[in-house]
Amino acid sequence: MHEFEAYDLFTLLGIKVPGYKYVPLTKLNELDSFMKPEKKYVLKVHIPGCLHKTDIGGVLLPFTLENKAEKLP
Repeated sequence: MHEFEAYDLFTLLGIKVPGYKYVPLTKLNELDSFMKPEKKYVLKVHIPGCLHKTDIGGVLLPFTLENKAEKLP
């Protein structure tokens, strides 16, 4: 089970989770409607089989609307 799937399950069971959104690479423009100005986020990659995202630079923080263009390719 992937992290975003666990969050979906926890939400279904009524367990509080941090705000999150799973966005495929092909739909990164959806981030704009989720993110709020001047709020800090953590952006994590989802790569099946990758155990440690930090080992491959797959975690970006702080990630904001203001630095989104700089952080994303």
